[in-house]
Amino acid sequence: MTRISTRIIGIGSHHGADRLGWLLCDQLNDMQWPQTIDIHPCRTPAQLPELLRDCDSAIVLDTVITGQSAGQVIALDMHELGTRSCSRHSSHGFGISEALELARALDQLPAAVKILGISVVDATQDATEVSPIALPAVQQAVREFHLALQH
Repeated sequence: MTRISTRIIGIGSHHGADRLGWLLCDQLNDMQWPQTIDIHPCRTPAQLPELLRDCDSAIVLDTVITGQSAGQVIALDMHELGTRSCSRHSSHGFGISEALELARALDQLPAAVKILGISVVDATQDATEVSPIALPAVQQAVREFHLALQH
């Protein structure tokens, strides 16, 4: 069995702009990636520790409301997550920052974690309008992150 070097995790739900993480996972799954890249949708940040457990690195995709135009991709590492103005409490009741801290406490945190926040105007925005705008930047970020870790 191939060891997962990079897991891409799209956080989302069935509602409005929050579907964006799942849509991006679906679109990324349709592309060619090395076997060491694994793509997973995730219903809530509370599932992150389990999804982070058996990979070397991770990219977490989630929507953010920043006041920027829809589709902008904001790259963060976990140390920036709580200090950036785009960070917010999760609509899921348990945010990414808390989930990453729990994974660290459980010794399940990969060596490298990148968070990609995809800007939406508001929670009711149609995710299918935003995904085509964000997809090229997300795809490029995944490639760059994966390549940087290989060197």
